[in-house]
Amino acid sequence: MKQTAVEWLVDYLKNIKALPFIRQNLNINEQNILDDIIEQAKKMEKEQIIDAWQNGIYNCGEFNNPTIISGKQYYNETFKSEE
Repeated sequence: MKQTAVEWLVDYLKNIKALPFIRQNLNINEQNILDDIIEQAKKMEKEQIIDAWQNGIYNCGEFNNPTIISGKQYYNETFKSEE
């Protein structure tokens, strides 16, 4: 599966040990806030991807085409990882 830009950034920061370093210097409340910020960024990006897909379908005049998948389905098939 592909990664979104936010997912890539979080993974990159984990791989270079930046995110663990940052987290160890935060108290538990600050760590929770950081986790919330990351999750909010992922949600915002997801909505942007879905909206862009839907806008593309609408602008191309394909919104009545039954073979075209929804923005949410596109996102899930392209970016949803197995968890």
